[in-house]
Amino acid sequence: MSSSASSSSARLNEVRGCVRAFLEFDSSYYGGMAQQMWPGLLRLCFPELNCSTLEDMLVNIVGKGLFLREQHFKFSNGWLSSSESGFEGFHPFDFIEFFAGSANLSKELLRKFHGCAFDILFEEGHDALSSGGLKLFILALCLTTEQALVWIATQCSSFVSLCVSVSKRKAQNCWMGDQSREFVLNGNCQMIVSALIYFLSRLLGNVTLLEQPLNSSLPNTPLMASVLTFCSSTKVVTHLGSYGGKTVKPLQVWSSSVTFEDLYRPRPEGLTESLVVKGDNGSFTGKKDALEDSSVYPPAFGAKVASLFERHRSAQVL
Repeated sequence: MSSSASSSSARLNEVRGCVRAFLEFDSSYYGGMAQQMWPGLLRLCFPELNCSTLEDMLVNIVGKGLFLREQHFKFSNGWLSSSESGFEGFHPFDFIEFFAGSANLSKELLRKFHGCAFDILFEEGHDALSSGGLKLFILALCLTTEQALVWIATQCSSFVSLCVSVSKRKAQNCWMGDQSREFVLNGNCQMIVSALIYFLSRLLGNVTLLEQPLNSSLPNTPLMASVLTFCSSTKVVTHLGSYGGKTVKPLQVWSSSVTFEDLYRPRPEGLTESLVVKGDNGSFTGKKDALEDSSVYPPAFGAKVASLFERHRSAQVL
């Protein structure tokens, strides 16, 4: 067996051990939602894996990504021809932005890196809750470079405190809310998909981040909490108002790399524009235009993420 084949085999064995450990961890401490939810999603995306266990499916997907990285490495170093590798004219992704919205983050990253952005706003084929859209997301992950940046900004509407009177998300129902309501169920499905993407990305060795408003309960849901905890992810709190945003807009960013703790910014002074208005009965209603504006990253925030990613990559080379 060649040293390359031996190394690939060892890496896959490590991945399998990690998958097995996570599934045991998730079952023991978080109710085993991964085993309940992920197999059906993956079989819809990859019918050829229909008879496989969840462990085998995850390992096979990661194995595909590792194989493609190896092929591109051989092509880049002249060990494989373009016809042998299939990589002529294509460069693997240095970053992926999922649920990208206006893609302001990608616009800044593209100044120095090669990558892509996905959002249903761009086209229906980017729908994460369709089998085609999720398959597209997973295949994109398989085409990432080593230590790529993967940014996941899952739609937060049903998870924020502004909607809690309707969503009924609370600790007593594990933050899963009133699932008889379509927008709550939709949010839960996006959470399940996002947790899968986060876990696969970490198995591939990528720098992976989840962004949510500070008052979002999405990271508290059992499956996402399980993935974040198992992956030793840490939370940093920052404010878009400190990066040039019109409103304060506090965010929580969960990351697999301590480098991104430098995204921290304190609450800015002097910003008076609010995202909500208080009614006569004491209830709060969101200001639509302000909420939409606050979901767009200021250029300075995207530039900071790009700078930290560049720093992270430089540290890996040293």
